[in-house]
Amino acid sequence: MPKLYYNLPNGKSFAHVSRSCTSTLAAHALKDFYPDLHDQWKEENSHAPQCYLPEMWSNRLPKDCLVMARNPIERLESLIARNKYSADVVQFCLELACRSAVTNREMSKYLSILRIHHIMPLDYIAENDSHFIKFPNVEEACIYLGLNYDPSIKINEQKHEVVPLPTKHKDMLNDAMGIWEAL
Repeated sequence: MPKLYYNLPNGKSFAHVSRSCTSTLAAHALKDFYPDLHDQWKEENSHAPQCYLPEMWSNRLPKDCLVMARNPIERLESLIARNKYSADVVQFCLELACRSAVTNREMSKYLSILRIHHIMPLDYIAENDSHFIKFPNVEEACIYLGLNYDPSIKINEQKHEVVPLPTKHKDMLNDAMGIWEAL
Protein backbone atom coordinates (compact mmCIF):
# COMPACT_ATOMS: atom_id res chain seq x y z
CA MET A 1 0.00 0.00 0.00
CA PRO A 2 1.24 3.48 -0.79
CA LYS A 3 2.24 6.00 1.84
CA LEU A 4 1.42 9.70 1.87
CA TYR A 5 3.91 12.42 2.73
CA TYR A 6 4.81 16.02 1.93
CA ASN A 7 8.15 17.26 0.59
CA LEU A 8 9.24 20.72 1.64
CA PRO A 9 11.38 23.06 -0.51
CA ASN A 10 14.25 22.76 2.00
CA GLY A 11 14.60 19.01 1.31
CA LYS A 12 12.80 17.85 4.47
CA SER A 13 9.60 15.80 4.45
CA PHE A 14 6.88 14.72 6.84
CA ALA A 15 4.48 11.80 6.75
CA HIS A 16 0.73 12.19 6.83
CA VAL A 17 -0.26 10.69 10.18
CA SER A 18 -3.89 11.61 10.78
CA ARG A 19 -4.75 13.08 14.20
CA SER A 20 -1.04 13.58 14.89
CA CYS A 21 -0.39 17.24 13.98
CA THR A 22 -0.34 16.79 10.18
CA SER A 23 -2.62 19.80 9.69
CA THR A 24 -0.64 21.90 12.14
CA LEU A 25 2.65 21.05 10.40
CA ALA A 26 1.07 21.74 7.00
CA ALA A 27 -0.11 25.16 8.21
CA HIS A 28 3.42 25.96 9.36
CA ALA A 29 4.81 24.82 5.99
CA LEU A 30 2.32 26.99 4.10
CA LYS A 31 3.18 30.00 6.24
CA ASP A 32 6.95 29.59 5.77
CA PHE A 33 7.28 28.30 2.21
CA TYR A 34 4.06 29.15 0.38
CA PRO A 35 2.74 32.49 1.70
CA ASP A 36 0.29 32.94 -1.19
CA LEU A 37 -1.20 29.49 -0.58
CA HIS A 38 -1.24 30.21 3.15
CA ASP A 39 -3.27 33.36 2.51
CA GLN A 40 -5.61 31.42 0.19
CA TRP A 41 -6.08 28.72 2.84
CA LYS A 42 -6.83 31.32 5.53
CA GLU A 43 -9.26 33.14 3.24
CA GLU A 44 -11.13 30.03 2.06
CA ASN A 45 -11.10 28.43 5.52
CA SER A 46 -12.84 25.33 4.19
CA HIS A 47 -10.09 22.74 3.74
CA ALA A 48 -7.29 21.29 5.78
CA PRO A 49 -4.03 23.14 5.09
CA GLN A 50 -2.41 20.00 3.65
CA CYS A 51 -4.90 20.22 0.78
CA TYR A 52 -2.72 23.09 -0.48
CA LEU A 53 0.50 21.06 -0.46
CA PRO A 54 1.46 18.62 -3.22
CA GLU A 55 0.76 15.08 -2.02
CA MET A 56 3.57 12.60 -2.48
CA TRP A 57 2.57 8.94 -2.68
CA SER A 58 5.04 6.08 -2.76
CA ASN A 59 5.50 2.59 -1.41
CA ARG A 60 8.16 3.93 0.99
CA LEU A 61 8.75 7.12 2.91
CA PRO A 62 11.95 9.04 2.17
CA LYS A 63 14.87 8.40 4.51
CA ASP A 64 14.62 10.59 7.63
CA CYS A 65 11.03 11.57 6.84
CA LEU A 66 9.41 13.00 9.97
CA VAL A 67 6.74 10.77 11.49
CA MET A 68 4.75 12.26 14.35
CA ALA A 69 4.13 9.32 16.67
CA ARG A 70 1.01 9.44 18.80
CA ASN A 71 -0.20 6.69 21.11
CA PRO A 72 -1.84 4.44 18.45
CA ILE A 73 -4.91 3.68 20.56
CA GLU A 74 -5.52 7.36 21.39
CA ARG A 75 -4.89 8.31 17.76
CA LEU A 76 -7.43 5.83 16.38
CA GLU A 77 -10.01 6.74 19.03
CA SER A 78 -9.58 10.41 18.10
CA LEU A 79 -9.82 9.63 14.39
CA ILE A 80 -13.01 7.62 14.80
CA ALA A 81 -14.57 10.35 16.97
CA ARG A 82 -13.76 13.02 14.40
CA ASN A 83 -14.70 11.11 11.25
CA LYS A 84 -17.39 8.75 12.56
CA TYR A 85 -15.88 5.69 10.87
CA SER A 86 -17.94 2.56 11.33
CA ALA A 87 -16.56 -0.47 13.15
CA ASP A 88 -16.58 -2.37 9.83
CA VAL A 89 -14.42 0.26 8.13
CA VAL A 90 -11.94 0.29 11.00
CA GLN A 91 -11.87 -3.50 11.16
CA PHE A 92 -11.20 -3.79 7.42
CA CYS A 93 -8.33 -1.28 7.51
CA LEU A 94 -6.70 -2.84 10.56
CA GLU A 95 -6.96 -6.31 9.03
CA LEU A 96 -5.46 -4.96 5.81
CA ALA A 97 -2.58 -3.42 7.78
CA CYS A 98 -1.97 -6.77 9.48
CA ARG A 99 -1.96 -8.81 6.27
CA SER A 100 -5.20 -9.11 4.31
CA ALA A 101 -8.88 -8.29 4.58
CA VAL A 102 -12.12 -9.31 2.93
CA THR A 103 -14.94 -6.91 2.13
CA ASN A 104 -17.74 -6.31 -0.35
CA ARG A 105 -17.92 -4.02 -3.38
CA GLU A 106 -19.91 -1.34 -1.54
CA MET A 107 -17.18 -1.01 1.09
CA SER A 108 -14.48 -1.02 -1.60
CA LYS A 109 -16.18 1.89 -3.35
CA TYR A 110 -16.46 3.79 -0.06
CA LEU A 111 -12.84 3.32 0.91
CA SER A 112 -10.59 5.76 -0.91
CA ILE A 113 -6.83 5.44 -0.76
CA LEU A 114 -6.79 8.47 1.53
CA ARG A 115 -9.45 7.08 3.86
CA ILE A 116 -7.53 3.82 4.18
CA HIS A 117 -4.29 5.71 4.83
CA HIS A 118 -5.96 7.78 7.56
CA ILE A 119 -6.84 4.66 9.52
CA MET A 120 -3.57 2.77 9.01
CA PRO A 121 -1.54 2.32 12.22
CA LEU A 122 1.91 3.75 12.91
CA ASP A 123 3.74 0.52 12.05
CA TYR A 124 2.20 0.65 8.58
CA ILE A 125 3.03 4.33 7.96
CA ALA A 126 6.55 4.58 9.42
CA GLU A 127 9.80 3.12 8.12
CA ASN A 128 12.78 1.90 10.10
CA ASP A 129 14.75 4.95 8.87
CA SER A 130 12.00 7.48 9.68
CA HIS A 131 12.68 10.31 12.10
CA PHE A 132 10.19 9.98 14.97
CA ILE A 133 8.95 12.77 17.19
CA LYS A 134 6.30 12.07 19.79
CA PHE A 135 2.95 13.83 19.45
CA PRO A 136 2.19 16.63 20.33
CA ASN A 137 5.70 18.12 20.23
CA VAL A 138 5.08 20.49 17.33
CA GLU A 139 7.93 22.80 18.30
CA GLU A 140 10.49 19.97 18.04
CA ALA A 141 8.92 18.88 14.73
CA CYS A 142 9.15 22.41 13.34
CA ILE A 143 12.81 22.65 14.33
CA TYR A 144 13.53 19.33 12.62
CA LEU A 145 11.67 20.43 9.47
CA GLY A 146 13.31 23.86 9.41
CA LEU A 147 10.00 25.63 10.03
CA ASN A 148 9.44 28.70 12.21
CA TYR A 149 7.40 27.46 15.15
CA ASP A 150 4.29 29.53 15.87
CA PRO A 151 2.48 28.36 19.03
CA SER A 152 -0.73 30.05 17.87
CA ILE A 153 -1.07 27.54 14.99
CA LYS A 154 -3.11 24.60 16.26
CA ILE A 155 -5.33 22.94 13.68
CA ASN A 156 -8.00 20.26 14.16
CA GLU A 157 -8.08 20.06 17.93
CA GLN A 158 -10.40 17.34 19.27
CA LYS A 159 -14.03 18.43 19.09
CA HIS A 160 -16.07 15.25 19.45
CA GLU A 161 -16.54 12.71 22.21
CA VAL A 162 -13.88 10.03 22.14
CA VAL A 163 -15.10 6.49 22.80
CA PRO A 164 -12.70 3.72 23.90
CA LEU A 165 -11.69 1.24 21.20
CA PRO A 166 -13.02 -2.29 21.40
CA THR A 167 -10.43 -4.81 22.61
CA LYS A 168 -10.30 -6.51 19.20
CA HIS A 169 -9.12 -3.24 17.63
CA LYS A 170 -6.64 -2.53 20.42
CA ASP A 171 -5.16 -6.01 19.92
CA MET A 172 -4.55 -5.22 16.24
CA LEU A 173 -2.44 -2.22 17.27
CA ASN A 174 0.16 -4.20 19.25
CA ASP A 175 2.98 -3.62 16.73
CA ALA A 176 2.19 0.10 16.53
CA MET A 177 2.09 0.31 20.33
CA GLY A 178 5.48 -1.38 20.48
CA ILE A 179 7.03 1.31 18.26
CA TRP A 180 5.38 4.13 20.19
CA GLU A 181 6.41 2.73 23.58
CA ALA A 182 10.01 2.31 22.39
CA LEU A 183 10.32 6.02 21.54
